[in-house]
Amino acid sequence: MEFQLLELGLDVVGMADHAKRALELARMHAPDLALVDLNLKDGLTGPHIAQRLANDHHVLVVFVTGSPDQIPLDYAGAIGAVTKPCEPISLGQVIDFASAYIHRGADCALPTPPPQMRLAPSLR
Repeated sequence: MEFQLLELGLDVVGMADHAKRALELARMHAPDLALVDLNLKDGLTGPHIAQRLANDHHVLVVFVTGSPDQIPLDYAGAIGAVTKPCEPISLGQVIDFASAYIHRGADCALPTPPPQMRLAPSLR
């Protein structure tokens, strides 16, 4: 996935395989977007990471997971989710949606999400 993101011309600040590293990267780099899996090496920590990134660091979060049934009902601060494996074109569409979401004006309508992305209930 990192290679796919680089091929899309994005800056990747790092990959984290556990919660502590994910939060360190957020503190060090202040990313605009985080793609978060639900299950990391330290267990089902993705929802905790998503909440911390969204609330404490103001990072937009999208879950990228092979276990969509484990996403919390409130999406833990994430704006949506896509199921792995994620094709490069689909990943690009998710990134385009996230960018449009970040840069839309306060009175602008929500951009149309790509078909493979499930929006968080608060955005439906």
